[in-house]
Amino acid sequence: MCLSKRVRSFLAFVAVVCILPSGAVAGGLSVTAITYQGQLKKAGVPTNAMCDFAFSLWDGDNDPDPGTQIESTIPLTTEVGNGLFQVGLDFGPTAINGNARWLGIDVCCPSPCAPGFTTLSPREKLT
Repeated sequence: MCLSKRVRSFLAFVAVVCILPSGAVAGGLSVTAITYQGQLKKAGVPTNAMCDFAFSLWDGDNDPDPGTQIESTIPLTTEVGNGLFQVGLDFGPTAINGNARWLGIDVCCPSPCAPGFTTLSPREKLT
């Protein structure tokens, strides 16, 4: 699914995903938490606002494979300063298991959201 021309001109998004281990287990490393860092722009201008985000975990990138949602949405409100933000996400111990995963992101600025969220596309691959 592609964003409409109106949404693309309204919202540009670039993000980096870092996976940080939350603890070791016998025989290997167990990862349950990730730190997500992103940049949010509106009409090419870095955002400065409290924004509502909804993050979900998928096994497909939604272009062309819509995939299946692995874990439910984590809603967060966070400060975006000069377009930059960082959030901690934890989808649980079985969500990140070595298989390919993509992060679904919905955003609405400023918070509280009205009229609603914009779904960013394509999803962000966790690496």
